[in-house]
Parts: sequence; structure tokens; C-alpha cells
Amino acid sequence: TIHMFRSLKAGPLFNPIILASCQIQLERAVAFRAFHVPGLQNGVADALSRNRLDLATALAPGLLIQPFTAPSLPLTPPNAA
Repeated sequence: TIHMFRSLKAGPLFNPIILASCQIQLERAVAFRAFHVPGLQNGVADALSRNRLDLATALAPGLLIQPFTAPSLPLTPPNAA
């Protein structure tokens, strides 16, 4: 993920994610940087990525975890006709 967002290069499966992200950033005048933080230094994110919700809430009391459904992305980029 970090390499994908830093380089804007991804395989066919992930290109729509990159395109949608860039479009949202341009439309809303937002910029972000993606950094890798090793799991040992970021226990909550590491626990969430491993679906260890019990551990995540133990590490961050009061953490509220809710279901997430990713938005549908178009199969072709805009203006690709």
C-alpha cells in the first residue's frame, strides 16, 4: 500500500483505488502522505490488520470499532471511452 500510494503504480486490480484516491484529493484539495509504521510501534493498527479486535480494544480502551463497507469503484477510469 505504501509503495502503491508513493509511486502511483499498481496492478490492474488496484489501479481503480489509486485513481479514485487521486480524484478525491483533487476535488477536495486534500493532500496526504502514506508512511509505514512497524507493527511493534503501532499496536492498534497491527491488531486491526490481523482482525484481532479484542487486542485492539485492550490496547486502546474506548476504541469504537464499526463495520466498514468500501465504496464501489468504477471498472474503468473516467474519460476512458
